[in-house]
Amino acid sequence: MPRLPIVVDGDCDSRFDKVKQTFHNNFTQRWESEGAAFAVYLDGEKVVDLWGGYADS
Repeated sequence: MPRLPIVVDGDCDSRFDKVKQTFHNNFTQRWESEGAAFAVYLDGEKVVDLWGGYADS
C-alpha cells in the first residue's frame, strides 16, 4: 500500500513548538494510523490547536 501524504496544520504558540513537533512525529513515525486533533488552553487562552491526518485526495 502506498504511503499517503501527511497533513499537519493548525496554530501553535512558539513556546509550544516542541508540542507541535511531537504531534507531527506521531504521523511521521506511523504511531497515528488515521488522524488526530489536539488543543491546549493556558489561563483561558488557546495556545495549541493542531490537527493532522493522511491526505488521499
